[in-house]
Order: sequence, then structure tokens, then C-alpha cells
Amino acid sequence: MKSALSLSGLLRAGCLLVCLVFSAGCKQAASPENRGEVLVFKQIDRNASFEEAQNRFFEQPVYIPLKSVDNQVLFGKIDQIKLAGDKIYILDGGIRSLLVFDRQGTAVGKVGTYGQGPEEYLDIAAFDIDTDGRIYFIDGRRDRLFIYDDQLRFVSSTELPFEADQLQVLDNGRYLFALSSWNRGKAAGLKIAITDTALNLLASYLPYDDYRDDNYWISGYQLIETNTSIVYHQPITSTIYLFSPAGELADSVRLDFGNRTPPDELKKDIERHLNAFDAYSLLKDFTVVTPDFLLGTVWEGRKSKLFLLDKTSGRIVVSPPFDDGDHTRLTGFSHSTLISYIDPDAYEEHPAYHTLSPELIAHLKNGDFVICLRKVKNRKIS
Repeated sequence: MKSALSLSGLLRAGCLLVCLVFSAGCKQAASPENRGEVLVFKQIDRNASFEEAQNRFFEQPVYIPLKSVDNQVLFGKIDQIKLAGDKIYILDGGIRSLLVFDRQGTAVGKVGTYGQGPEEYLDIAAFDIDTDGRIYFIDGRRDRLFIYDDQLRFVSSTELPFEADQLQVLDNGRYLFALSSWNRGKAAGLKIAITDTALNLLASYLPYDDYRDDNYWISGYQLIETNTSIVYHQPITSTIYLFSPAGELADSVRLDFGNRTPPDELKKDIERHLNAFDAYSLLKDFTVVTPDFLLGTVWEGRKSKLFLLDKTSGRIVVSPPFDDGDHTRLTGFSHSTLISYIDPDAYEEHPAYHTLSPELIAHLKNGDFVICLRKVKNRKIS
């Protein structure tokens, strides 16, 4: 996997929204890529509180202070979090480590060893866990798939037949890979590949177009697993794809920003046209799609904001802008749980700071992280 360039000012998108339009004409039988809803954003409910809007869909937060048992498990930042069984899995890109904690926040251990040996990795780009607790991750530098058992013991390392950014272990034991735009291996020019456990290509989906900048990522992205779907969205495109647990392309949602949609030509050289993006609204990071709401990050006037779109009422609420590169407020989503965290270096700036217990504040003052979990209220996830 090729390293992505990052520029400090780019992306987080706001949006102008509130009118949600479901068009019967959006359903097309021609191909799975074209099926689905088109959601047209017109204006924001600017008087609404984002925290109050979240409370409508999510239960009260559960805070978990992360506690290390030795200095080898300490970390500096959080790039990705997943929940599986009774464990919390955290990818720290800064120290190139995949760390494991129990649900009380106590460190269990670290997955694998950094290095250039036959059982060692150079860069963990993405990871997943299967129902038996086996751990899978992509080494983005070596283009290999590593597997460990539920006791964090090395099982295998296999060369990938393509360059991939993300992976998901499917319910049927197969793998879904989100492919890099620069991939020249199998399924070149496509975004998604399905393989068996021997990494034989079984299916591929979604062609890349020419309107992209391979040397610039607006932001990272993740494959998001809900209770019934795998959600794929690669910034800065406005179409979100839903895959079945077996890896079949099932549906899509396209967000229409109207006259704030950036011209395709600008996407081919983002850095050169950076100032022009002041006039446009874009999706970034990942978007959670359920039958009831969409939750994600938008960038408007080069300012990042969270948005929450109520699909029943068409009401859309956005958060105040926050710094580029700040993923504390929306770090992951696992089945029916929204995951965020509080950074000890900036805990007083967190929206929930004044509701935290003295014990949590003391934990943060000590330089330790706090995970926040919020389950979706009684409704089904798409």
C-alpha cells in the first residue's frame, strides 16, 4: 500500500442541509452501483444542538478508562477502534501497533512484532477480527495479510495479490478488501475485491473513474460493519455503498450537494486547487448508514463538522467545526455502537468534559485515554 500524503488544512466538510428527497427514480435496475436513495441536502437546522440530536438516536455514553499494565502497551494516538467479543482493539498508527484491551479498559497485549523478519510487519494499514477471535491485518508496506489467533499468537503471513487499504472478514469466512486506487495487481481499476481464504479472487466491484488524485487523500476511510451491512465510502466521492454480510453489493446512497458539488476536474489535482474547495461541500472519513439516520463528517469552507441526518423527518444537524485531523469525536462504529475517545492532551476541549466524573478527569490528567461507547437506541441497523 502506497503511503498517502496529508496536508494539514484539508477536509472536513460541512454542508447545507435539511431537505431530504427520496426519489423513486433513484432506483435503477441497470446495475447494483446505481441502485439506492439519492439524498438532496438543502439547508441545516442551525438552531439545533448536535449533542441533543445524538441523544435522540443513541443511549447515554459509557466511558472506559484505558489502563496499561506495562510500558509496552502505552500508545500515543488512536487511528481505529473495533469491538469484538469482550475485547477492544485499537490501532495506533503513530507507534505502528495494534493493541488489545478488555471491556474494563485493562491492557491485554499487543498483536505482532514490528520489524522486517518473516513474522514481522512494517505498517498496519487496517485490521479485523472474526467470530472466533482471530485477528487479521494488512501490512501496507509489504502488501501482506497477517493472521493471529485469539491468544495473539502468529498464525500466517501471505502476500496479497493486490494493493489494499482496508479489509473485512465476511460471515462466510471470505474476505472483502477495499483496494487502493493505484493497485496494479488483480482487480486493477476496481474498488472492491472478494476473495476466499487462499486469497483467490472471487468477485470485484465498482470501477474507479479518472477524477481522483492518487497522491493525495482527503482523509482516511474505514469499512464500517453494522448489524446487517458493511458500509463502504471512499472520500471524496458522495456515494456510499452497502454490502451484505456475504460480500454482495446490495444498495447505495448518494448525497447530492447541488451547486456545492465540486467539479470533477478539481479532484485530479487537489493541492493545486485547494483554495477553490472553499466553495464546495464534501464527505470525508466514513459515513454510518442505518434505516433511521446517516452520521458522518462533512467539509464546508474547509472546516470539518459532524452531521446527523434524520431520515424520517429530513432534519439535519451539524456540530461546531473542529480541527482537521481530530478523529476523537467519530472514531469508529461497530455493529450498533458508536465509538469515540477523549484525548488526554485536549480533554478540556471535549464537548462532554463538564459531565465527566472526577475519577475520569483524574485519569485524563494522568495522561491516559478514555474510550466512549454509545449504543444505538432500539431500532435496526442497516
